[in-house]
Amino acid sequence: MKTLAVVLVLAVAFSFGEALRCNHCINRGCRNTVETCSGSSDVCARVFFLPPMRPDYFKRCMKQSDCHLLQSQPRLMSVSCCSSDLCN
Repeated sequence: MKTLAVVLVLAVAFSFGEALRCNHCINRGCRNTVETCSGSSDVCARVFFLPPMRPDYFKRCMKQSDCHLLQSQPRLMSVSCCSSDLCN
């Protein structure tokens, strides 16, 4: 029982230490800042809006399901999603 408790504590500790980090930026000319993803945000996204939409682009943490939803609009935006640190 003690061993199980130790394993659970270590698993929880490591899961918090492995949060995904993404670039966070909105529009042209901005400087990328690093955002630590939380909650259900499990991918880094880079979204470029096609004219005449604004803002021009953004980078941020996002839920994978939301990313797939945005990818279903190729006439409005170009969307890429990835799951490693600072991949966007």
